[in-house]
Amino acid sequence: MRSKSVFAGLFLASLYGCTSTSGVFPMGQGDYTITVTGSNESSNKAKAYKIANHSCLKMQKSFLYVSDSSDKSINGIEVNTTLIFKCIASDKAEPSKKSK
Repeated sequence: MRSKSVFAGLFLASLYGCTSTSGVFPMGQGDYTITVTGSNESSNKAKAYKIANHSCLKMQKSFLYVSDSSDKSINGIEVNTTLIFKCIASDKAEPSKKSK
């Protein structure tokens, strides 16, 4: 039974692949960057967007996409995906009240 659990875990890991991130770094003029390295470009982008959005929320701001790019890493197996974004002030205007 244990071998089935191990096999299932290895199978799931192969589907999702392992990723690593550079962390979020300020680039100046309000821009931030994050690079995710993994075997799947789509998964990399999803992870980068999730981390970027979370970073902006921690600053009580909103995520704003600037650009992204992907290229194969030096080993030719993994893909490096870089996301550039801004964290902008959230518009928290209260809804207008209807007069009676």
